Amino acid sequence: MNGVKVEPADPANWPFVFRELAQKSANSCLRTFYQAGVVSPHTLIESVQFLAMDVETTGLNAQAHSIVSIGLVPFTLKRIFCSKAEYWVLNPSSELSEKSVTFHHITHAEILNAPSLPEVLEPLLQAM
Repeated sequence: MNGVKVEPADPANWPFVFRELAQKSANSCLRTFYQAGVVSPHTLIESVQFLAMDVETTGLNAQAHSIVSIGLVPFTLKRIFCSKAEYWVLNPSSELSEKSVTFHHITHAEILNAPSLPEVLEPLLQAM
């Protein structure tokens, strides 16, 4: 990024990283997500809105396996917003294996007419 190595782990760098990613994003949904920015590292934790996310996959190899479901639940330290929870079963680009079905209990019948990840990307990123 302009020849300067940025360490994203430093909370002070995340606004810069997000601005750079927004400028480089060809996908409008990703661009909008990155343009939303990040919470200031000086924000009191009591004021932060969180999002719990659970992702199930067809396996553990990111190069060979795919996401088969995503669940989200927004919360703060004072409240869990169950009414705003989201859950998507996805039709993965890789095959379900017997082993993965044993872990997540999502079957071939459930993914048959399910949307793909790109089809739920916009509502997923909006929730995030």
